[in-house]
Amino acid sequence: MAERAAFIHKALNRRALAGQLRSMAAADGRRDGWIETKEGPLLNLCGNDYLGLSQHPAVIRAGQQAYAQFGAGSTGSRLITGTTTMHEQLETEMASWIAREAVLLFNSGYQMNATLIPALTDKNALLFFDKLNHNSLLHGARVSDAQLHRYRHADYSHLRSLLQKHARKDATIIIVSETVFSMDGDIADLSELTALADQYNAILIIDEAHSLGLFGQGGRGLSYLNDRVDIVLGTFGKSFGTAGAFAACSAAMREYLINFCSGFIYSTALPPPVVASTLASVQLMETLQDERSVLFETAAWFRNALIEAGFNVSGSRSQIVPALIGSEDQTMHMAKQLKSEGYLVIPIRPPTVPAGSSRLRFTINSNLRTESLKGVVECLKNR
Repeated sequence: MAERAAFIHKALNRRALAGQLRSMAAADGRRDGWIETKEGPLLNLCGNDYLGLSQHPAVIRAGQQAYAQFGAGSTGSRLITGTTTMHEQLETEMASWIAREAVLLFNSGYQMNATLIPALTDKNALLFFDKLNHNSLLHGARVSDAQLHRYRHADYSHLRSLLQKHARKDATIIIVSETVFSMDGDIADLSELTALADQYNAILIIDEAHSLGLFGQGGRGLSYLNDRVDIVLGTFGKSFGTAGAFAACSAAMREYLINFCSGFIYSTALPPPVVASTLASVQLMETLQDERSVLFETAAWFRNALIEAGFNVSGSRSQIVPALIGSEDQTMHMAKQLKSEGYLVIPIRPPTVPAGSSRLRFTINSNLRTESLKGVVECLKNR
């Protein structure tokens, strides 16, 4: 076994020597924006539970009731025994909420993105991809049979030039972009994307993972009521505080994915308690405007405070606020300093981001207030 696994040890050693070996830290509990650890409570500045719904009593209660009705697991794939009335209700209510004809649930955003794109493409397909799209989308593009063309991040002139050069009338053309980008917190220009999709008769896929629940009318996302967006991708593990993902699309596209998307066909369905909790989160969204307002006010204050302190926030216009440091060692040092002061933020380094762009990636949630963040800014100033 040692000889057969030699490549594993070599790879781990290379990663360790580069100071880039990943590891996990376990939490003992979470409450109101704090994480309990063996080192004591830490203010959570890097989680995705933007609206605190993972701890909402109605969300927890709905999951508990589904445990009693359906049990802990779904017991099969959606096409065998895994579909319950709870799954169907969530798909129906989610489609109505975001004004789409249909919704199809998936187990995770990564599973969905990695398998939906290959299901839509063949050797005659052309994919046009923002360079900062999430790894799950890139994985799906690379394992597909399509020709992949990546345009410079948010550079729609470059996208236009790539379309002019490579688009063919006999090809299936697909443009893929996030709205709120996960590492920089900046926002795509949907008007540019829809105009180019129209011009080249392209399928437009928009990933709203970090915008749903926060942006748009009642948190319905930046593509809400934009009929030119063909598929909206979303996750429930962020603003909704639960787990799972969905594709919102036409009824015909939903039926196609049920029949041709391997990630949907061959996966055990989401557990009914998770689905029930998610449904409760969707039903609460209309009531959370105050939480959204507080979150955006806090994020704006924090961005401005970082800029005044001399940090580059990489064009952030959302709840994701990166402080670009550059040096990996300096980024690690600053994260440790913050942790010693009671603040949890995970340093983001290569290979997740390009060399020289290591950063502290802060995510603002509705439990945070400017008073809590003033200490963070002071700690960063003293770096």
